[in-house]
Amino acid sequence: MEMSLKQSTLVLLTVAIAVMSAQVTVTLDEEQKRVDVPHGSSLTLYCSLEGQGRFRIAWFFKCCGNKTIDINATVFNKSTKTSNETSSKTKQNLKEDLPKHTLSSVTYNDSGWYFCNVTIEIPYLKHYESKGAEVIVGKYYLYLLKLIIVKHYGFIILSIVCLAMMTGTGKTVTEHTTYQTQVHVSPTNFFEEWWLWILVGGSVLVLIVLIIICVLMRRRQHIRELQTPIYGNMRPSPRPGAPADKLKTVSSCQNLRTPNPGRKYEESKMRYK
Repeated sequence: MEMSLKQSTLVLLTVAIAVMSAQVTVTLDEEQKRVDVPHGSSLTLYCSLEGQGRFRIAWFFKCCGNKTIDINATVFNKSTKTSNETSSKTKQNLKEDLPKHTLSSVTYNDSGWYFCNVTIEIPYLKHYESKGAEVIVGKYYLYLLKLIIVKHYGFIILSIVCLAMMTGTGKTVTEHTTYQTQVHVSPTNFFEEWWLWILVGGSVLVLIVLIIICVLMRRRQHIRELQTPIYGNMRPSPRPGAPADKLKTVSSCQNLRTPNPGRKYEESKMRYK
């Protein structure tokens, strides 16, 4: 049991460290996508570019209520020489040559839609916008918590505490971008994860029932021990018992005598005297 608890603790710590230190990258292009980002991780947004020239890039964030917020803007130069150098690179390395914007330690207020607005200034004027990516913070973390709860019932309370910490109310935050902007976003509606709440509630209920059963069985055994006589468990004495009475009771049948007429006469004569 102790070894199992140690292993479960190690698994929980490993998962927590992996989630907290995760780095997620998203490329904003002509394809609409949806990304689950662990709470507290780093999110990097890349903007896809067409052709070469001088680009002016702006990143936008759209939250609930269709309110669009400008979170960053930059100027990026992409030349033909740069394109030739990147032709031999892998797809992952190509991202490093794209303009990017990084959100460190994302919170639930960062959940929403992200867009990349590109304006080509040189050699000709052109404007286009990415399809956008929906970023949902916390979904993957909640999924990991569900696995931990299913496989390790000993950490139900700890998981509930972690879940309560994750579903905290949203606060006013300040985005550290090129343009400092105060963003107030209502907390994400986690009631959509109804299946997780049912799982947590059912697990807690089962744990409480098991504890009550154990307590009742223990009390019943204790009461039974108290009701047992003090000499109930003592063995009989090994000494031989007292010798049986050697005198035998004479049967009443032996006192009965056969009636004799002569004896009756003698008895009546003695009474007369």
